[in-house]
Amino acid sequence: TAVLCTCALAFLMWALALRMSLYRVAKASGPLFDSVHSVQLLTAEYAPMLSILMLYINYAAGITGVGRFTEYFMIGATVGRYMFAMRPWVTSIPVGYYGALTTYVCFLGLIVCALQY
Repeated sequence: TAVLCTCALAFLMWALALRMSLYRVAKASGPLFDSVHSVQLLTAEYAPMLSILMLYINYAAGITGVGRFTEYFMIGATVGRYMFAMRPWVTSIPVGYYGALTTYVCFLGLIVCALQY
C-alpha cells in the first residue's frame, strides 16, 4: 500500500507539472492558471513528506506488515491530495476543503502510526 500510494503521489506531481508546462507553453494567465499553480505548489509541499512517512512506516513494520488503520491513513492522505488537486476544475462542491481536511487528518494519523515503530 505504501509503495502504491507513493507512486500515486508521484504521478500527481508529474501530472500537475505537465499541466503547468502546457499552460506556460500556451502563455496562459488568469485565475485558472493561478489556481493550478497554487495547487501544484501546495501538493509539492505535502507529497514528498507523505511519501517518506509512508515508506518509513512500511519499512519499519517489516515482516509483520502495517495495520489496517495505517493503510486507511495512507490511502486517505493520497485521496485527499487528489481531491485538493481537483479544486481548480470542480467548483460545485468544496472539494479543496474536504481534500485538505482529509490530508490533515490522515497525515496526523500517519505520524501517530510512525511513532509506534
